[in-house]
Amino acid sequence: MPAWSQYAAMRHDEAVCGPAGGDGVLQRQDLETRIEHLKVQVAGLGQGRALTDVQQDQLATSQKDLREATELLQDMYEANVDGLVYLPEEFLTQFVQAGPDELVDIDHDVDLAAVTGQIPDNLRRRASELLMLDDQHRFGRITADVIRSATARYEAMDARINVGMVRSKEEALKEISQLAQIMGLHHEGH
Repeated sequence: MPAWSQYAAMRHDEAVCGPAGGDGVLQRQDLETRIEHLKVQVAGLGQGRALTDVQQDQLATSQKDLREATELLQDMYEANVDGLVYLPEEFLTQFVQAGPDELVDIDHDVDLAAVTGQIPDNLRRRASELLMLDDQHRFGRITADVIRSATARYEAMDARINVGMVRSKEEALKEISQLAQIMGLHHEGH
């Protein structure tokens, strides 16, 4: 199977699940849904009528995304893979049991489904959200800058009018702090 970038997998997962809906794994079924949506989008834009420049750009982007998603799905079927994990290796290795002097190669030594099953769902989803919304440089890593960006985003939320929003904001800040601790990043705050 060709090496697909974590960013490509994350981008297609985000298109299906939304920025706060991803769980760090692009499922084959979600990619199939994405392809069907892109086919409808391409067909709708390419109806033979004159397109504006913006519509031409949208059509070109949708066609490119459709090609990429179709190739990715084909490769997933050929490799008999149900999902692609796009969480950073440094994050995943925090949950893998290895000997004291062993380095774990996520790509070769462990079953990724087993690893993702060891990661609490809330942290996997929060890590995915941070990569989608706060990794401005698209490095695919949870860095101190990503943690700062996410913390600032949640601290800027005005949750005073809704008790549920206050709880959500507090939970998010707590999970961001947990991620910083897991990743060994200095984080002031919650």
